[in-house]
Amino acid sequence: MKEDIILRRLRSGDPAGLEALMTRYIPYVSTIVWNILRNCMSKEDAEEVVSDVFVAAWNQADDIQAGCVKAWLGAVARNKAKTKLRACGQTLPLEEEVLELPDECTPSAAAEQAEERELVQKALEQLEGKYALAIVSNKPDPAVKELCAQYFPGMYALG
Repeated sequence: MKEDIILRRLRSGDPAGLEALMTRYIPYVSTIVWNILRNCMSKEDAEEVVSDVFVAAWNQADDIQAGCVKAWLGAVARNKAKTKLRACGQTLPLEEEVLELPDECTPSAAAEQAEERELVQKALEQLEGKYALAIVSNKPDPAVKELCAQYFPGMYALG
């Protein structure tokens, strides 16, 4: 689902918008929160902060601008994680690396993404049409799930 559609659904109070937002950005938000809380808080505390970020997105959907969703979520995640640390009487070390977010626009990141795209494309070209389509659409049929489970144990264990 495109970002502008997600925002429109969020703003109209449609839970599908929140679900799409979470599906798309939970790994990103979780990484930010965990990098700040990792040595100071439990996994459950980090999960609580992540959920607080998405509750904030739901409640403040009108404040989020199209094209800035990831940046907004990142800033809220960082702030909520730091607030959680302060509430527990802890602080962050002064090391700048702790707060640095990966820059996705660096030449090395772009080269790495291009290489990954090429590898995925080659793998998809080797699959039969319906299997490649099922994987790309992220809605694999049972045969594809079974095939993927053989190569990636645990990947579809909960599905």
